[in-house]
Amino acid sequence: MKIAAIDIGSNAVRLYIARPLHEDLPDTDFKQVEFTRLPLRLGDDVFKNKEIGKKKADLLVKAMQSFALLLEIYNVDAISISLPAKRKVGLYRQQFWTVFRAKALFCILM
Repeated sequence: MKIAAIDIGSNAVRLYIARPLHEDLPDTDFKQVEFTRLPLRLGDDVFKNKEIGKKKADLLVKAMQSFALLLEIYNVDAISISLPAKRKVGLYRQQFWTVFRAKALFCILM
């Protein structure tokens, strides 16, 4: 069993994949299998223009698609995706789900 977390922040997008040290124990520690950080600097656009620009949006889609490939390669069983707090970035969360639900995230959640 492997689990993954994707953290989409204003400074970088991170993928963390881990597996339990002992699958038969309910309260076990986890071992890092993969950690990838991509410094996309989404906050540059969001804090200036209150939305993600097209260039950064295209980079984010590509990052999510590459993460989807890594999730497939590592045979991940469960995934969690987190976004910055709405108070930090205004409309960023809503724009993210509007733009990427049909594009990058679809291939991850399938």
